[in-house]
Amino acid sequence: MGQLELSTINVRGSVNYEPVISLEESWGGRARKLWQTRFVETVNPFNSALLYTGIGGAPLDNAKVGVRVYGDGSLIPKYFDLRTHLGCVPELLFLLASPFSTDSVVGLRGLARTYKEQGVQKIIPIMTSLAHERQDHQFFDSNGKPILEVTTLKDIVEILKDGGYIDGGIIIQPHSLRSVELALRVGFPLLPIDAFKLLVERAELRNIKNAFVIGPDKGRKDDARILASVLDCPMGSALKTRDRLNGGRPTVIIPDDVLQHIKEIQANVIIVDDEIREGGTIGGLANALDGFAESITVCAVKGIFAHGEGESAIDHLIHPLIKRIVITDAVKPLTDTKPLRKKLQTIKLGPEIARLVAYLQQNLVPSNNEVWLRDRNKTNTPLRLDLSVEQISK
Repeated sequence: MGQLELSTINVRGSVNYEPVISLEESWGGRARKLWQTRFVETVNPFNSALLYTGIGGAPLDNAKVGVRVYGDGSLIPKYFDLRTHLGCVPELLFLLASPFSTDSVVGLRGLARTYKEQGVQKIIPIMTSLAHERQDHQFFDSNGKPILEVTTLKDIVEILKDGGYIDGGIIIQPHSLRSVELALRVGFPLLPIDAFKLLVERAELRNIKNAFVIGPDKGRKDDARILASVLDCPMGSALKTRDRLNGGRPTVIIPDDVLQHIKEIQANVIIVDDEIREGGTIGGLANALDGFAESITVCAVKGIFAHGEGESAIDHLIHPLIKRIVITDAVKPLTDTKPLRKKLQTIKLGPEIARLVAYLQQNLVPSNNEVWLRDRNKTNTPLRLDLSVEQISK
C-alpha cells in the first residue's frame, strides 16, 4: 500500500486559508497562455453556438440528439445538419459532452471532424468528465516496486488533439491537473474549470451547525481548507492508503484526537471530494465517524457511483450517519440511485456552462489579468478557471 502523508490536525481553531493564484506557475495559467495563442484573431466568437452532444449521457439535457449503442457495445454519436438546425454554420462551435469512456472520446473526436467537414472553423469541447483520468501516472506496491500497468491518460489527450479537428478544450473539475499538463506537452490548450465553489454555494453548507470539515485524502486537502475557511469552522484530514494490487481498495483512518474533538463539539461533519466512484473512502469515513459525529454531509462534483469489489458505491452511501449527498450531473451514475433518493441532491451544470459559454462568446481571448473566466460578476456563474498553485503542508 502507498501511504499518503497528510496533515491531520487543525481541530482547535478555524482555518484561514487562501490558495496561491498564479498565471505563471499554475497549470491553468499556462493553459490559458496557449489558449490565447490558439484563438487570437482566428474566429469571430459572436458567430458561435453551444450544442449538447449526448455523449456520456450527461449533463442532463432535453436536446433531441444522442448516441446510438450497437449490439457489440460500440457508441456512435448522432449529429445535426448545422445549416438546417441553426440556420447557419457557425465559425466556432462548443460541444458539451461527458466522455467517460474511451469509445466516447473517439466519438467526440469523430463528431468534431464531422462538424468541421460542414464548415466549422474552430471546435471546443466542454467535457464534464474524461476517460482514464485516474491512469495519469505509475503506481507502486507496498514494497515500492512499480506496478506494471499502462498509463493511458496521455493517449486520451493525444486522441483529442489528433488530426486537428479539436482546437482546444475545457474540462470541468479534472480529477487531477495531469490532463492539463499532458495536453500542454502536445500543444493542446485544455482549460481546467473549478466547480467546487459552485458546489459549496448550491449545497447551502453555511446552514450546518457545529460544522467540521474532513478532507479524505491528499488530493482534496486544498478544497477542505478552503471550505473550512469559508465556513469559519475547524477541519481535520484522514489518513488513507490504497491497496494498489487489489483494485485500489482504500483503508481510511481518522486520528483519535480528531475523533474526540468531533465528539466533544457534537459536530456535523462535511466530507468534500471531487468524485464518488466505488464509495469506499466515504464508507470508510462513515464507519470511522460512527459514534462520534452527529451527521455526515457528503459533497462531490461527480457522482459516478460504480460497483466495487463486493460492494457498490450505493452500499457505502446508504450508511445511516450520511444524511445528505450533494453532487452535480457532470456524469451519469453507473448504478441506480433510487436507494439514495431521500438524501441525494443533484445540481445541474447545464445552465452554469451556458453562462460560461455566453461569456466566452464575448471574451474568447484572455485579457492580461487574473479575472478572465474567474470574475462571477462577468461570467454570472461560480464556475471558474483554476489558477491555483498547490501549497505543501508543513
